[in-house]
Amino acid sequence: MKKQRSRIFGVIFLSLFTFIIFFTVFSYENGISVSAFSSFSDGELNPMLTRKNSLIIVSPSETDFSTDAPVVTVSGFCLPDKPLEINSNKIHIEKDGSFKYDYTLESGENTLIITNGDLSFKYLIRYDFSLIKSVSPQSDIIINSDMTLKISANALSGAKVYAEIGKYKLNLKCGDASNEIFKTFSADFTVPEFSNDREELGNIKFYAELGEHKEEKTGGKITILKSLSNYTVKSGEGKIVTPEILPDNTVKLLSPKEDHLFGNSQMCIVNKNYAEVVPASTADDRNDPRYTPYLSGTVDYITGECEYDKQEYYLLLSGVKIAKKNVEAFSGYIMPMNTVSSASVSDSSLTLTMNWKVPFTSQLKQQSYFTGHASRAFNIRKFTASYIDFVFKYTNAVSSQSISFGDNCAVSYAQWLGVGDDGTSTLRVFLREKGGFYGYRAYYSNDNRLVISFKNKPGLNRKIVIDPGHGGRDCGAVGSNGMYESNVNISIAQSVRDYLEKSGISVEFTRSGDSYLSLDERQDFARASGADMFIALHNNSSEDAATSGTEAYYYTAFSRALADQIHSELVSVWRNLYLNNSAMYDKIIPIDGGVRFFPYQVIRIEECPAVLIECGYLSNPTECELLCSDEVRQKIAKAISEGVLEYYDKLR
Repeated sequence: MKKQRSRIFGVIFLSLFTFIIFFTVFSYENGISVSAFSSFSDGELNPMLTRKNSLIIVSPSETDFSTDAPVVTVSGFCLPDKPLEINSNKIHIEKDGSFKYDYTLESGENTLIITNGDLSFKYLIRYDFSLIKSVSPQSDIIINSDMTLKISANALSGAKVYAEIGKYKLNLKCGDASNEIFKTFSADFTVPEFSNDREELGNIKFYAELGEHKEEKTGGKITILKSLSNYTVKSGEGKIVTPEILPDNTVKLLSPKEDHLFGNSQMCIVNKNYAEVVPASTADDRNDPRYTPYLSGTVDYITGECEYDKQEYYLLLSGVKIAKKNVEAFSGYIMPMNTVSSASVSDSSLTLTMNWKVPFTSQLKQQSYFTGHASRAFNIRKFTASYIDFVFKYTNAVSSQSISFGDNCAVSYAQWLGVGDDGTSTLRVFLREKGGFYGYRAYYSNDNRLVISFKNKPGLNRKIVIDPGHGGRDCGAVGSNGMYESNVNISIAQSVRDYLEKSGISVEFTRSGDSYLSLDERQDFARASGADMFIALHNNSSEDAATSGTEAYYYTAFSRALADQIHSELVSVWRNLYLNNSAMYDKIIPIDGGVRFFPYQVIRIEECPAVLIECGYLSNPTECELLCSDEVRQKIAKAISEGVLEYYDKLR
């Protein structure tokens, strides 16, 4: 019986061995990158396959494909003691056997033969020469007169790019300082005034020229609508009107659905808490940190409507546009001007009693910005704000001019300015220390009073929320060896938690396992957490396998300091890892420094400093291999933790 089992096991082993040999030979002969078969099971990370004694092509991932990029990056690993050639051109090999070569394609079919000793791969690549890769807006849009529409094209570097909208011609300028082959060309178009209720300008036509080459692409169709309302707000300082206080101490608010004898207007009530708004003056959907979300119950006047990127918006008299799905629209009654009848302070919270829930926004002042990454205008070099202005719309009377806070509060005092100017009133809240601001939370309490609670400088009881990006059905980027970003993110996050908890810091995760969370859910978690800071952990990917390095992103200006500290520590780790690889060492920090403003949804919060960290590039074969190493992920986690601790230390 034992001999029979031995024979059976022998047959199984021989069959398995034969299959492995056949598969390996088949892979080599057919140009298949073996690394593509590395995968995950049970949500765990698999290290990259050994590259000794083999030729592994990581990029391109296909052997027969078409592209509109004029250069294809060939990268992978090979036998370092054998010559490596691409179409008979000798290619440099690093000591570890890795290589990278940018091959310039010719229009039409290109055959690439890659040889390393006796091993070879063959690639057939069709280069479809293109000057314009994409245009925006691509979909049809509906806008109002006097709005500014940003139009852009992702076009080949060095091309002359322009656009035509009906009889209007615009030259698109390139402000993109990246090393990408295709760059962003853009221009602003101010929509002219029309007397008709509806005006069709037709599709945007984009043109690019480079030498003898010319190309045309068609963008979205532009439709202009006339304003829905000609209502204007009243100005001037008014009389304090104390709202009725019910027996349970609840404020009885005025309603836009009751007649106040001022006439009718198209109205709306916000039905989503922290509903994001963007400027009504522009036709795009770019988030702006000066336009903070509207709270549920906020009442406003509808002046128009528009559509951008298939999202429908209402234009509001307060100067913003808001997604139609986030409001209840109706024909209502014009409201009396709002008054702030009382203001009280408890600890670090300010409570205001008002007649109705008017729109308001907050802006950090004495803060300078510059246009940087992705042509975004709200990059900062340092947080320098001295005060924060809360601008209340449709408000022309306040009960007291000055409000004082306690000695331990991050803000010292507040005062009302410009009461009734253009129908608005501004509450200016002064910071106790210049640059010393840690966020605030605004909400309506159960008694209908507005509460603005300011976060103080973190003390001994410190709490952090970490958001491991992606998860569940959203795996994020897929590495050059098939690894999932979602798994790398959670692995690093768990190590960060371990390091920080040893320092006495409480850490919460938005997700603990391989589960899916929407961006709204992550953002809501951050708002409600009461944490000192919010850190979203990610790893990056690029179409160019050579791109590498680490980046840190912020949205609110007071989050820049946290982004700086974490980024600085990560740079130190990568420099040590690439100490003997000058090509990778030089790419750790991008041209713009790597600390950038960008409106990622999860960090668009006001409650605390919030940053999104891109630890490294999974699309880069060398970096991907390192990110597969538990030892390297531990070093990255320690760097992030030390950045957090350094941030805390500098607050003392």
